[in-house]
Amino acid sequence: RGYYLYVGNKNGPGKELVIFDIHNIPNVSLVGALDLDGSPQDFTIVNNYLYIASDDDNQELQVVDVNNPINPILASTFNLTEANSGNDNKNAIAIAINSSKLGLGREKGTGSELLVFDSSVSSTPVLAGGLNLNGSPRDLKINNNEKVFVASNYNSEELQVVDIFNINNPSLTVAGRELDKLLPARAKVIAIAHGSEGDTTFLYAVNRQGWTSFEKPLPEMI
Repeated sequence: RGYYLYVGNKNGPGKELVIFDIHNIPNVSLVGALDLDGSPQDFTIVNNYLYIASDDDNQELQVVDVNNPINPILASTFNLTEANSGNDNKNAIAIAINSSKLGLGREKGTGSELLVFDSSVSSTPVLAGGLNLNGSPRDLKINNNEKVFVASNYNSEELQVVDIFNINNPSLTVAGRELDKLLPARAKVIAIAHGSEGDTTFLYAVNRQGWTSFEKPLPEMI
């Protein structure tokens, strides 16, 4: 961003984030630093906020306010758990952002390998949905047409393209209200979105617990 360079260091006794002033290349100077939990695996910056994919199990997403590079401030963190993403111990390894959505990729495991956040409020992204992927995302890019491009280590799907248009789509919110009229408050649902198993978008949008595939015969799931 501008004339500043951001460097992540492995977790240890020093600072995990260091900031250099590079406006004068022959005289690069270190101007700021910040202690972080875990080691940064990837980061991206927009609107003076640095978004970090971390290997810390309690802070997979870290948001740093770098409005003043001399004094960076940890603005917020987000913990991915089994309850909100299907897994609580896989490292975040890739991150990308557009004008309103943030994508966070993590190592292959149970639960979602791609997490999507609403980043309308820059300092505090809100988890909006997730998707199971084949393989682990190695890099992510999000365009303004609500597509996430995933570089994967999966041998037959090295490029994966995910449509995140329906994350926080008002039509799903309306569907949630209709469900509330029909079902008891604690009723669980089976939601296979767009014919694709593993997409938790609908469950997040309607604020319901349930499944994204027929994991067992239906009588055993009821």
